[in-house]
Amino acid sequence: MAKKFINGEISWLSFNNRVLQEVCNESTPLIERIRFLAIYSSNMDEFFRVRVAALTRYSKLNRLFQGEKPKKVLTEIHKQVKQQQVYVETIYYNELLPLLAKENIFIINNDQLNDMQGLFVRNYFKQQILQDISPIIIDGFEMNIQLKDPAIYFFINLSNTEDKKQRAHALMEIPSNHSRFLILPGEGEKKYIILLDDVIRYCLDDVFCMFGYNDFEAYTIKVTRDAELDFDTGLSVSLIDSISRSLKQRKKGVPVRFTYDKDMPPKSLNYIIKKLKIKTPNIIPGRRYHNFKDFMKFPNVNGSHLEYTPTPPVYRSDIHFHQSFFSAIAKKNYLISVPYESFDYILHFLREAAIDPDVVSIKMTLYRLADKSRIINALINAARNGKKVVAMVELKARFDEQSNIYWTQELEEAGVKVLHGIPMMKIHSKICLVTRRKKNEKEERFAMLGTGNYNENTAKVYGDYHYFTASKRITSELNSLFEKLEQGYLNGTFSTLLISPLNFRKKIISLIDKEIFNAKNKKEAYIRMKMNSLTDEDIILKLYEASKAGVQIQLIVRGMCRLIPQKEKLSENISVISIVDKFLEHARVYIFANGGKESIYLSSADIMIRNLDHRVEVTFPLLDAESKQIVKDMIDIQLKDNVKARIIDESLSNTFRTRSTNEESIIRSQFLEYDYFVEKSKNKSDHEKELHEKAGSKTRKKTQSK
Repeated sequence: MAKKFINGEISWLSFNNRVLQEVCNESTPLIERIRFLAIYSSNMDEFFRVRVAALTRYSKLNRLFQGEKPKKVLTEIHKQVKQQQVYVETIYYNELLPLLAKENIFIINNDQLNDMQGLFVRNYFKQQILQDISPIIIDGFEMNIQLKDPAIYFFINLSNTEDKKQRAHALMEIPSNHSRFLILPGEGEKKYIILLDDVIRYCLDDVFCMFGYNDFEAYTIKVTRDAELDFDTGLSVSLIDSISRSLKQRKKGVPVRFTYDKDMPPKSLNYIIKKLKIKTPNIIPGRRYHNFKDFMKFPNVNGSHLEYTPTPPVYRSDIHFHQSFFSAIAKKNYLISVPYESFDYILHFLREAAIDPDVVSIKMTLYRLADKSRIINALINAARNGKKVVAMVELKARFDEQSNIYWTQELEEAGVKVLHGIPMMKIHSKICLVTRRKKNEKEERFAMLGTGNYNENTAKVYGDYHYFTASKRITSELNSLFEKLEQGYLNGTFSTLLISPLNFRKKIISLIDKEIFNAKNKKEAYIRMKMNSLTDEDIILKLYEASKAGVQIQLIVRGMCRLIPQKEKLSENISVISIVDKFLEHARVYIFANGGKESIYLSSADIMIRNLDHRVEVTFPLLDAESKQIVKDMIDIQLKDNVKARIIDESLSNTFRTRSTNEESIIRSQFLEYDYFVEKSKNKSDHEKELHEKAGSKTRKKTQSK
């Protein structure tokens, strides 16, 4: 049988390679290239902690995984990761460092310090770092050493040049509560930066000299561990206690990757692997520095030209912060597109709900929150103002468990009713419902539904939609959904909202079937979808069926895509692109021709088994023409992107889509989307106009010059 699916894990590696392409992209500002390197590194860590870990566990069952033997997939993963590792380090040392040098920015190591810089580094180490250094001598006795994930460590060979018998080995964690970068005193226009790793290397004699050692060799090592949590579901154990215990165990999870400095002597490598009892096959050589994800905070010491031109969020002319947002929503629906438009509208909605004397209740789902969340502040304020506030806090949001436990406690102390959803099923939906009741009048409800988290920090870089409506079709079903979730189970009939795992899969298949029917009857038939991942085999097979029937299908998939497009007699009418640029494409959009009555849905759900069948997700229709047009315009712009769009194909080549002729316009979708919202916004203040006009002008000039 002809191959119908791309392996999901290999497709994920291809996605991360698209991120890596931005590191190599000469048109991307230099500091932004370094930040893409950090994103690549962070992505790879999570890939091993979650996906490789799960595949490793699956391999022990001796069953096929996506039609292949798990060990075969793991072997291919190991091969590709090692290749990418070499590529990453080549880019860093051979491209990024020389480019920084051209900008008079020099990253130097401990052997390159002059006397003045050395004195500065030693004083900094003694005053700021030394108290957080806790080395462990690991010779001469057996001990259970557990390296923490995601920390990095030094494996240190200690010796005395005058007494060759005086040797030892030590482990030292690089403290993570300090900046990874120290800016050194400059020389004229030249700026110097040293990594914390090399600060410590330079000062190792201050740590060990009292033991008689005077020669030190420090090599970086890192262990990546299985991040899966095992929950105790017994009735006597609360979910918070269970997750808290599991978080402690996560630090001791099974190693799934061991990376090390390739300059480490083989004898030392064998020694530490044996000492740490590392058994993973993913032992990957690197170079001097690990945890490139820390480069997300690499300091820009030489001007704004090294970063993207700021694009201040646009404020709409038809929503005013000094007027009631609820009154406006009662008259029409509003669609906000972040980060192009301001996240302040989400906060405005909640702040008004918190102080409006007619608001009786606020119900909201919370998945990932900002460190200093103004969303939480609004809910706490509402509770203190006597509103009934129900917060569905998802404690099982991976890597945000500890943060969400903290927010649970803060909310409960303020009188908010906090619930944690349905056992064994994450609540991933992004929904909020406000109920108002005036004296002698009926209740009125207002809904806020989104494709991304209620997180003011990620909203600065994640492209998402938030929909505000008073539609009874939506608010009545949303109220019913919240009632079910409060009761701890999920059932019922929903006709407007598509709820996973109740009716989302069935409805999507039904909508595709309708396009197939119309195509076979010579009617207009098309499907446009945008999502983070497309992996569900049943939906993919249905899309293949639609393609064979003549349905025109255009897909925008940022991450994993198991569908094979443009394959003869299978998917000739399906095209797939992926856009990787300044902002993270995060919105999920599903558009169907629907026999001339076009249907547009926004969602928190990707087309994956977990989102369709094992999570509570909400997919909602756009009911008004204005919101529909905005989304259609955005998708149209993205589908025409010929600067940052990559073509997805069976070979996973990640070829950039380019202009077909020199006369064809340059279309960099994210820049044009920003211009779109600037143009739509009218009656701004003079200051806002000036900011947006400057930003739009600069982005256009940059695009045209590249």
